[in-house]
Amino acid sequence: MKRAALLLLFCLTFLNTYAQTPTLLGVHGGSTPAIAKELGAQAVRYGFTDFQIKKVFLSGNEASTINKMKAFDSLGIKQVIFLRWPKDSVEVVGTNYERIPIGDDKVEVFQYLDKLLMAAGSYIDWIQINQEPLGATKYDHLSYNISEIIQWWTEVAQFIRAKQEEYPDELAHLKILTGGITGMKGIIQSPDSPLVPILDSIIKFGEDYCDAIDLHLHTPSLSEGLAEIEYISTRTNHPLTCTEWSQSKIAVNSGWLDDANTVWTDSSDVYFDISNSDVIYSAYQSPLSPPDWDSLIASSPFTPGFIPDFYEVLDENCFILACYAGVFQYGNPRFDWNQLLASKTVSQALYPNQPFYSEYINLSSELSMGTYESACLINNAGSKNNILSIIEIYPNPSSSKINITSNDLRKVLVFNQYGQLVSIHENLNGISNLEISLDQLSPSLYFVQITNSEGVTIRKVVKK
Repeated sequence: MKRAALLLLFCLTFLNTYAQTPTLLGVHGGSTPAIAKELGAQAVRYGFTDFQIKKVFLSGNEASTINKMKAFDSLGIKQVIFLRWPKDSVEVVGTNYERIPIGDDKVEVFQYLDKLLMAAGSYIDWIQINQEPLGATKYDHLSYNISEIIQWWTEVAQFIRAKQEEYPDELAHLKILTGGITGMKGIIQSPDSPLVPILDSIIKFGEDYCDAIDLHLHTPSLSEGLAEIEYISTRTNHPLTCTEWSQSKIAVNSGWLDDANTVWTDSSDVYFDISNSDVIYSAYQSPLSPPDWDSLIASSPFTPGFIPDFYEVLDENCFILACYAGVFQYGNPRFDWNQLLASKTVSQALYPNQPFYSEYINLSSELSMGTYESACLINNAGSKNNILSIIEIYPNPSSSKINITSNDLRKVLVFNQYGQLVSIHENLNGISNLEISLDQLSPSLYFVQITNSEGVTIRKVVKK
């Protein structure tokens, strides 16, 4: 109902724009071809360190790796791989830094990257330069400065481009992504943050050497995700991708994982007064019943419907692809799609990790059936609709009123999440600011359709 209403709204746009195909829905990590197919994934993302690439070829196991890539390709599943150069071949979570190879080390890195490209490049759709340049994948700031890091990424990108020119039949299709930009909250909150010039350098590198700018959006809410997307969108006109997204970090950042569970309140129960994290860890060994699992998740800060709702945010902002990254993968305990489909936490094998599984499956089913209409508007020149970057809505979320600023406002309509018109503001005669009261609306998600002299766009607003 909601998406059908949105489709009707977008039929009102000018004829010089059209909707792109919906954002490719993918998964990050832990997927075999069989699992990806069962999930209805349109893309998969996984990584290679230089040590792993070398091991594949030295061990003679390249056939197994390439056969896996072939299997994804035969299923029509796009493949995104990211590259890493850890300091140590045995990674220690939280302490392992990236290195910039030099001398014979650099020669060997390119030697084996060459082997990977020539053996499997025809099956790879996107190759990503590094993992998270502002996040988990770190460079020791005492060893390298940002210019040195960017120069290394540039050498990698130029190496790939040279191979494409040399072997266009096999590699011309291959696109290059920046590392997944994350950790933007502090940057947005403080324009004087020392991370701002680093972010700008990463974006400049992406514009010069990559086909798209990649984000990692592990946000606690739709509004924070929108703020990060809009911040990046004002700094680049390059296409955007998101190779990791979920609401997973809210379980850590809210303290819920470490808090004592509120489900088992009888002191005689084995789970009494232990943390939610410990309950989930225990459930991998002694699975919970579905009702107990439902009760545990109901006590969590996860927002019902976050998966389809945040996918809509990514799609309407013209993201090329979006790889969902699980639930507990970025806190404790670890979670991935293999664990989900094996139902290790729940006693009934046919009861996967709810509600995250069903939300994802319902969305992927809608996409596979072709019933999902993209909300992204592309003009005839092929660029993103520029009116997205000149419209501001604040505060958002809001409990009482919002202000909309834009060039030459003509009409503003507000719809609830079911597509029903709840507020109309017509004949605005080109004003640049409109204040709308939200006092009569219930706390919820709303869609604001804004018409100005440039066209029509839709933004999401949250009433607190």
